[in-house]
Amino acid sequence: MEQNKHTIRSEEEKKVLKVRIKKIQGQLNSITNMIDNDAYCENILMQLSATREAINSLSEVILKKHLNGCIKDKVNNEETIEEILRLFKTYRK
Repeated sequence: MEQNKHTIRSEEEKKVLKVRIKKIQGQLNSITNMIDNDAYCENILMQLSATREAINSLSEVILKKHLNGCIKDKVNNEETIEEILRLFKTYRK
């Protein structure tokens, strides 16, 4: 994976992504507080599930942008196909 690649995002795209990230950070802080306050395990697990879904949703937004922007015009290249496969393998986890 090349580390010198960049994706240009509009200020609006950055704002939308940051709002999602702040929501996830809030959920993680909530989980920490729940643990500190000896919350019932089921309640913590429900919050963890919601957080995982928020992360998956964020990943999907970024993956869609990558496929429609960064990858779309390069699909005939073997290296690009390998990159797509790596993305799906990583995203699936």
